[in-house]
Amino acid sequence: MYLSILIPTYNYNCTPLVTELAAQAKRIVGLQWEIIVGDDGSTNEAVVTANRAINSLPCCEYWERGFNSGRAAIRNRLYERSRGRWLLFLDSDGMPVNSNFLAAYLAAVQGLSAGAVCGSVAHPATLPSPAVSLRWLHETTYARRATVEWRNAHPYANFRTFNFLIHRDSFARVMFDEQVHSYGYEDNLFGRALQDADVQVKHIDNPMMNVDIEENAAYLAKNEEALRTLAAHYDTMSPLITIAQGVEKIERNHLGWLLSLVYTLFRPLLLRNLHGSAPRMWVFNLYRAGYLRSLLRRRVG
Repeated sequence: MYLSILIPTYNYNCTPLVTELAAQAKRIVGLQWEIIVGDDGSTNEAVVTANRAINSLPCCEYWERGFNSGRAAIRNRLYERSRGRWLLFLDSDGMPVNSNFLAAYLAAVQGLSAGAVCGSVAHPATLPSPAVSLRWLHETTYARRATVEWRNAHPYANFRTFNFLIHRDSFARVMFDEQVHSYGYEDNLFGRALQDADVQVKHIDNPMMNVDIEENAAYLAKNEEALRTLAAHYDTMSPLITIAQGVEKIERNHLGWLLSLVYTLFRPLLLRNLHGSAPRMWVFNLYRAGYLRSLLRRRVG
């Protein structure tokens, strides 16, 4: 088997991740492999300098694109640059939880000639710091229901691009949608593309730890960007996104005006909670719903 490990990155030092993956790959007898890190126009020179050390590792390449093309495009270019029959896409801010991370993926596709396998995302069991409480709360709330059994019951809706393996021929049938340049909901779009192409998806318990949990203000800003992406591509994305379906249900019940009123009047209080050390999920969901409706009203207007 020839495995290509493909890691897009932007302003993040991923040498520890590459070093760990290379060490695991070397231990697997008979495996041909390569690791390609695609730098999507990083602006932090210290990070770029650190990542250039990847080129000194056997079978590893740090490819500097020179400009920022977006999350979809950099992943597609990594695919075009790779040689493996199986492609392992990983986000650069992750780290395998287990020392048999690569071996577990290879075991999952033994005998398969197509399809995709989705690993999982792990977060610290306890809150690392009050400063990152919003992201930690959001992810751990999802994780409580995201068992392997539950994910396999809804394989496409639960697909996450943070950590997945896919056969080259299967990826060629779907690829990432380069019309979406900004951050937001690429997991949902890619999952739908896999479903439409009838690519078989299996979920396994093979976690990568998210080691770069954003502080509350940064995570809220990322969610606002994702909602702007959703609003810009609403006709395509809305059937896939829970928050959009929630807002549409509110509209059908003629309560959109009330959502906007609450969002407008209480926005400073909502933000105070979300920026604070003890955010609430219902506040987060209310804020996102109100923010999305405000974007959609502007779009209609």
